[in-house]
Amino acid sequence: MVAPFEQAWILLKDFDFYGDLTPDYYKTLPDRMIRAIEEGGMEHVSVRPTQHYLDRKRDRYHPDQDLPHQFQRRGLGQYGFTIEAIMAMMANDLIENHPELKEVLSQKLPPGDQRAGLPDNQPSVAFNAFTTDMPKVDSSEKQMGLGTVMTPHFVLDNKTGKLVLATVGHRPLTDRRRQTIKVTPTTSLESAYDNTDIHEDLPERFDFLERQVPAEMQQEPEEPEQTVPQSLVPQEKDYSNLPEAWREMARARDEANKMLKALETLM
Repeated sequence: MVAPFEQAWILLKDFDFYGDLTPDYYKTLPDRMIRAIEEGGMEHVSVRPTQHYLDRKRDRYHPDQDLPHQFQRRGLGQYGFTIEAIMAMMANDLIENHPELKEVLSQKLPPGDQRAGLPDNQPSVAFNAFTTDMPKVDSSEKQMGLGTVMTPHFVLDNKTGKLVLATVGHRPLTDRRRQTIKVTPTTSLESAYDNTDIHEDLPERFDFLERQVPAEMQQEPEEPEQTVPQSLVPQEKDYSNLPEAWREMARARDEANKMLKALETLM
């Protein structure tokens, strides 16, 4: 039996999702990642991070922390999921729903610090992915306090056409060389960043999965118009078999009979 203080220590080693996406999103993420593996990988994001990311992760987060509980399900161990692969899948979802974001990431824009005389550079994109109860801060960041949030930053690799995990920080970092597009999900309760200063095509909030249309807004399928059998459609009497002189007389007689029958039903 695990002692209470040992149990608490184990819990401290866990990552958890940041929580501004829906519970269903986090719950279905492992199965969608398995599907992506079976279909040959992610279309928009590379699972291999940069060395700079690995260095910053080592500086800012403790090693060997467990994945969120959604990835502790029996049978998932065989896939060897990593924290980097999960963040890559989340970024892949983001790009899938916002192709305009990938377009902006491919453009050279003014640097983050426009006073430093640096050249234009492609921006990065960042979103809050995880929290940890076991924060760590390296010596250069002590003045910022302990950080419990894990925020990946992705940039576009022009050679592969895919996003790559470039660095990670306690919430979005300030980069003098490039601007950072800060992603606020549509389901988040936090205030959104205004990214239009970076590019006018960027929205204020982002979807990680295709937005579902509320049931009350869904249109009922239109029923096909039913045609009345020809046998039930009132037919105009044909008088063409009568001599021309008799046709109008027969038509007038039939009209008079119709009017009499109609009057009888009213009496």
